[in-house]
Amino acid sequence: MFWSKVIFSLLSLSVFSKINAAPDYKKEIQISCVSNPNATEFTTFFLKYDPRMSSYGHKFHPQQMTDLKNVIGNREKIIFFFLGHEDYLRRSAGRSFYVARAQMLKSEACTCTVSYAFLSGHELFKYAQYFPAINNRIPRVIEMMTTFIENIVDSNEFSIKLSSIYLTGFCLGGHIAGMIGQGLKNVYRGEMVPAIWAFDPPRIGFSPYNVFPRRVQKGNAKFVAVFHSSPLGVQDLIGDVDIMLNGGTSQPGCENEFNTFGCNHYAAFILRELILLGGDELRKNANGIAFATGEMNSSDQLLLDFTNPDFSKRGIYHIVTGAVFETKKEGFFDRFTKNFRAPGCF
Repeated sequence: MFWSKVIFSLLSLSVFSKINAAPDYKKEIQISCVSNPNATEFTTFFLKYDPRMSSYGHKFHPQQMTDLKNVIGNREKIIFFFLGHEDYLRRSAGRSFYVARAQMLKSEACTCTVSYAFLSGHELFKYAQYFPAINNRIPRVIEMMTTFIENIVDSNEFSIKLSSIYLTGFCLGGHIAGMIGQGLKNVYRGEMVPAIWAFDPPRIGFSPYNVFPRRVQKGNAKFVAVFHSSPLGVQDLIGDVDIMLNGGTSQPGCENEFNTFGCNHYAAFILRELILLGGDELRKNANGIAFATGEMNSSDQLLLDFTNPDFSKRGIYHIVTGAVFETKKEGFFDRFTKNFRAPGCF
């Protein structure tokens, strides 16, 4: 399905390229955060590109720092979640806000969802942008977000340090989290963020031999966990731990979907929500924390705690569920929202 869209987009692009605006690889990034338990919507910081970001020499001016303090609040930890290559926030008070707020309350960390508008424009053209955007847009996103985090860590205005920054991402966002982790490791001369959690990062465009774009992998953080849910995702074992959702390639409930690859891939996105919202579909310990089980020892539990990982864990782990990943239907999410009835973001 993905490749048919790419081929169709390339053919369309050759015919209609003159009417399609050139992509802006340096466009701003939207960083939407929740740090106040009484918040009813995201507080958003719009980050614009500056050429000095390529050398990580860009410093925020006083008004930007003031705006950033309003976004982060007094939190001592911050979690970034990078959306996939087609996802973007449509509402500041929708589904993504509710999930981020739940994570903030559970972890006591400021939680931020990052939208970087990887693909844009008319449906006929946007898939033809995939490979050019990997080579031209992703470097700008890495520069911008590494600089953003560097400004927080180096400022006396915040209590957040490199040791209290956590990176997560779905689809392309998983690879972006890894590359930002590596960028910060370079800036801080080997010091690393504690953890990266990547949900079904794609294999298309990410060869294991690439210097760039560089896929997420162990060594990008002190602890790197990679979830596998579909054939669209990386098939190699690349994390400190690799977590197979229902075997890692085919999700129950996706068998009769028109786009089974897309359904299996999106299951990783829903899995993250289940972890954060405490879904009954996942096995949990006595403290209500979901866990995966070791491949060789079913009593070996890997707690899926994004800010308190077990750094000693290594190897393959498994999560087994029923058919809960087949769709983006509101019905799945409504079970957790109770009286929260805002429209979804996706």
